[in-house]
Amino acid sequence: MSVCSLSIAEYLKAHALSTAGLFQIPGNYEMIYRLRRLYQVDESTALSWGVRGADHFVMADLLKLFFRELAEPIIPYAMYQKMIGVVGKGL
Repeated sequence: MSVCSLSIAEYLKAHALSTAGLFQIPGNYEMIYRLRRLYQVDESTALSWGVRGADHFVMADLLKLFFRELAEPIIPYAMYQKMIGVVGKGL
């Protein structure tokens, strides 16, 4: 997990876990991509600006964007069949 995605996850955990529809209601598209560009340049500035200027939905969408752009999924391809087996057993 990158530093920026970890810092966003920590922010959401501290400030937004009780927000209804957190990962379902879309954030402002322009703000998401503005923050994304800032994170690519300077993560600490982006997080402080994001906390001041973005709502919880923007931060949640930014985290989802980072996950979508990973080179390999969070559950690696090599583990996919094992995960299907575990889920199939109801564990």
